[in-house]
Amino acid sequence: MFAGLNRKQILFIFVAVVTLAALLFAFKYKSKQNNLLYVNEAIRIGQDNLLARKIAVTGLFIYDFDLSTLKAAAQDHEVRQMGAIYALAQAAEFENNPQRKKNFTDELKDSVNKVKQMSYTFKCGERKCVILSYHDKTATGSIYLLFNAALVLAKMDSVWLDENKTWLKQLLNTVLWTQKENGDFAVLVKSENDREFINLSDSFGFAIGEAVNSLARATLLHGGGVFKDELSDIEKALNDAFEFLQKRGAQNKYHGLYLWLMDAAYLAKQNTALDKALQDKIVAFTLDYHKYNKSKIYIVGKYNSCADSEGLARLIWLKQQAGVDYNADKELFLESINSNLDMQIARRNQKLLKRKLQLEDSVFNDQLFKGAFLSTLDKSKANLRVDYLQHCLSMLYFYDKI
Repeated sequence: MFAGLNRKQILFIFVAVVTLAALLFAFKYKSKQNNLLYVNEAIRIGQDNLLARKIAVTGLFIYDFDLSTLKAAAQDHEVRQMGAIYALAQAAEFENNPQRKKNFTDELKDSVNKVKQMSYTFKCGERKCVILSYHDKTATGSIYLLFNAALVLAKMDSVWLDENKTWLKQLLNTVLWTQKENGDFAVLVKSENDREFINLSDSFGFAIGEAVNSLARATLLHGGGVFKDELSDIEKALNDAFEFLQKRGAQNKYHGLYLWLMDAAYLAKQNTALDKALQDKIVAFTLDYHKYNKSKIYIVGKYNSCADSEGLARLIWLKQQAGVDYNADKELFLESINSNLDMQIARRNQKLLKRKLQLEDSVFNDQLFKGAFLSTLDKSKANLRVDYLQHCLSMLYFYDKI
C-alpha cells in the first residue's frame, strides 16, 4: 500500500489519518453534547408544564385542553391522573439539580397525600385494601400507578415512608388481590353490597403491564425492610403473571403491555434481592416479546409515539446488560426522539406548529401550554392530554443513559 513512498510521506499520511479520526470523534462528541443540551431543555420545559397543570386543591392535573378555545377540556381520566402523579415521581427520581429535585419531591408528596385523603380501605380476604373512589367501576390501573408513585416517594423520603408503611402495604395488598387465578390482572373492580369489591374483567395489556411494573418496583424496597414479610407473595405474583404471559405466547401482542413490560424488566434486573430464576424469566420473556413484536411497535410517524419509545429505551438498557447488539434499536430510538420532539410546544417549533395547527403566538409563552406534547400534528385530531407529557418525559430521561 505504501510502496514507493518515503518515510516522510508515510509519516505525513499517518498524522493526517490520526488527525482526521480525532476531528471526527470530536465532532461526534460535540454533536452528542449539543443534542443533550437540546434534550435537557425539552425535559425542563416539559417538567415545568407538568407543574403548571397541577391543581393545588386536589393534587391532580388539567387533563387536556381544547385547542380551538385554549381552555381546559371537560374530559378526565382516573388512570392517567395517577400516571401524571407518577410523572412527578419520575421527575424527582431522574432530576440532578438538587433544588428542582426537592421541588418535585415536595409536589409529589403533596399529590400523593391528597389522593390518600380521597381513598379508603376495605377488607379483601384476610387483609385490607385501598380504593381511590366509590364508583360503580374503578380502573385497577389507577391503583397500580399510584402505588408506583408512592414507592418512588418512599425511597426518596424516609420520614414519609415511616409515616405511611401501613398504607403502602395496603396498596400492595390491593395489587395482589386484583390478580386472577390464571396469573392475569383485572382491568376493573366493581362495587357490590356496599363496600365489597370483585374482579370484573380480563386484562388486555395495560392492567397486567402496570401491575407487574408496580410489583417489580416494590421489590426494590425490600432492601429497606418495607416488604420483607411480603417478598415471597410479590415473587409468586410476578412468577404467576409471567407464567400466564408465557402460556399466551410472546408473539401475541397485547395493546398497552409493551412499555410497562420493558420497565418491569428494567426494574427487576436492578434488584439483587429478587430470586435469580424469576429475574431471568422476566428478562428472557421481555427480550423474546420484543423480538416477536418489534415490527408492530409504532415508533416514528404521524402520531405521538413516546409510550412505545419509552419502552424501547428500557429494552436497549436490558440489551446492554445482556451483551446483545442494540445498535438498530438505538438508531430507531434516536429517530423517535426527533420525531416526538417536533410535537412539543416550544419556541424551536413555533413556525412548524403555527403552520400545522394555527396556534397563536401567546401559546408558546404560556406555562399551561409551553412544554406540553401534542398527540399529533394533524389539526383535526390533535390534543394535549397529560399522559403524552408523562410518556415523553420518561422517554427523554433515558437519552443520556444508552
